[in-house]
Amino acid sequence: IFDPDRFNLTLSIIAKLYNMDVTADILDADVQWTRYSEDADGVERVISDQAWALKRAGAGKSIDLTIDDCDFNGYMPKTIKFIATVTLRDGMGNEAGTDTAIFQY
Repeated sequence: IFDPDRFNLTLSIIAKLYNMDVTADILDADVQWTRYSEDADGVERVISDQAWALKRAGAGKSIDLTIDDCDFNGYMPKTIKFIATVTLRDGMGNEAGTDTAIFQY
């Protein structure tokens, strides 16, 4: 059961390559947090999500979420997802790949 009065959680990136933890090799600048949400009628909240992403830019590999991150505006969003897009670099600093992880409720 979702209790908006007690919403508080931390999302952290854990990166593995060939079953080895490479999280320490990920630069904080190579983690981008975004949010996708829809209002009670299922309409995407683009402006709200963009404002949230700007506020959370540079958060790094871990992000603490509170009720303010949900932006309820008097209603429960139909959909809300917090998305981490992570870039992995090779030993020369070149992009080797990207992947995303999504937390949705």
